[in-house]
Amino acid sequence: QIAPTLQELKKIYGDNLRLVFKHYPLQFRSRSMPAASASMCAHEQGKFWAYHDLLFENQSKLEDANFLEYAQTASLDLTKWQSCYGESKYKEAILTDQRTAAILGSLGAPAFFINGRCLKGFQQIEIFQDLIDTELEKAKKSGTAKAQYYQNEIVMKGSQRI
Repeated sequence: QIAPTLQELKKIYGDNLRLVFKHYPLQFRSRSMPAASASMCAHEQGKFWAYHDLLFENQSKLEDANFLEYAQTASLDLTKWQSCYGESKYKEAILTDQRTAAILGSLGAPAFFINGRCLKGFQQIEIFQDLIDTELEKAKKSGTAKAQYYQNEIVMKGSQRI
């Protein structure tokens, strides 16, 4: 449901907006962990977003056979993808994403962090824009180079607070 909003935000803000996906497999959805694993195996081949989109378009079809079909549709190297998926290579990374979200106050999906500020649930595009505009203004005023801003002003300062 939120994908069109995120796509519109990317159009509006271009290179001033970076989307980073963190996994939060929901316990009451038994196939969410395997789906997360499958998408990370697609990420290995540079096809995370294409695979992600297929998963979200087909949320009622999340069996292993479906995952393989999506890998074919996304033009993945099937041998590499199957090997990765079969060994649950990214399980710990996915669980780390989930634990990190919980530490930061997100106990469900979707949640969005804009320079460390959390928006929970589905939001109108204007809510995102207000927060993004505020954060962009802070970034400009900081005097920190764009390439270093997130690491220096958000990650490092946030780590000091946690």
